[in-house]
Amino acid sequence: MARFEGLAALHQYGDGIKCRIFAMTLSGMAQRWFHNLRSNSIQTYGDLHLMFMRQFASAKRVGKTPISLMDIRQEPQETLREYVARFNTIALDIAEVESQIKWYAFARGLKQGPLFEALQIKPPTSFEDIMTITPGYLQLEDAKMARKAEADKLKPKKQDSADTGEKYIARNPYRGLPPRIPTMAVEAENGSYHIGSFEQLKVAKF
Repeated sequence: MARFEGLAALHQYGDGIKCRIFAMTLSGMAQRWFHNLRSNSIQTYGDLHLMFMRQFASAKRVGKTPISLMDIRQEPQETLREYVARFNTIALDIAEVESQIKWYAFARGLKQGPLFEALQIKPPTSFEDIMTITPGYLQLEDAKMARKAEADKLKPKKQDSADTGEKYIARNPYRGLPPRIPTMAVEAENGSYHIGSFEQLKVAKF
């Protein structure tokens, strides 16, 4: 908007022309907002300027400062490669930041690991020093992750406890049931037979 007003002042546009030209520069949401204004709600370019700023001032991007870097932390499940990429992306949004602040913020946000330990043993003198040694630790992390993935493939799969129990019962259908008493046909006194136990058989025979 400041650029538009500078050009308007250069060409000495009046309020009416400035309002018309400014409306022509709008697009998207701003254009829809302008067309939805009530009729005769704008009397001067100053009115338009004030209403526009009230509507879209909150949409202005708040610039990051070097202090913003101090809030960056490597997440528990975030890899070193992901953390480096995220940190550098945020750092690019900051116009001017000293190298010493960058390396301090980067090291402060690292979680426990080989690179963190190396920086504690031999503190860097600049952010460029960290970026020089970081690729080696990225390769180390990749190698560890690849080996872990291979080891996970070789691990035997755990069977579900419920499934294991059902298979055990299928193999041992009488497990947990009272013991069965052996039976045999026993001859009664009237000459008929009925199913009895071995104990009854003993009584019948002896």
